[in-house]
Amino acid sequence: MLMFAFIILGVLAVAGLIWAAKYFSRRDDGPQEPPADTMGNPVSGSQNILTIMDVLKMNGSLVAVGMVDSGIIRKGDVLTLRRNRGDQALKQVTVTDIQMAGKPVTEAKAGEQADIAVSGLVKEEVTIGDVLTSN
Repeated sequence: MLMFAFIILGVLAVAGLIWAAKYFSRRDDGPQEPPADTMGNPVSGSQNILTIMDVLKMNGSLVAVGMVDSGIIRKGDVLTLRRNRGDQALKQVTVTDIQMAGKPVTEAKAGEQADIAVSGLVKEEVTIGDVLTSN
């Protein structure tokens, strides 16, 4: 009787391993979801969006504080300031510096909160809720 129990356990263990191998090998197959911002809205792959939560003036530069909703923003990128996720492009700006948690970084990715220093903009032109996009 004990031998029969060990045989059954062995068969179940092998069946479980076979199932796991098939399950994990097909997880990457099939259609992929389109990229989405942190709000779940579909976006194009090239669009970088930073939603501005605050605007500061530091060391003579204008700093847009916000969450990167999609894409990657890098130092040197040319971005477009848009009013509250609308289609109205207000102004082109250049990213001069990026900081996260007070430390300089070269890029900010989707889901990260960053301080983006930009040139070509004055504080009065920006309102909370505006966005910086790559197109």
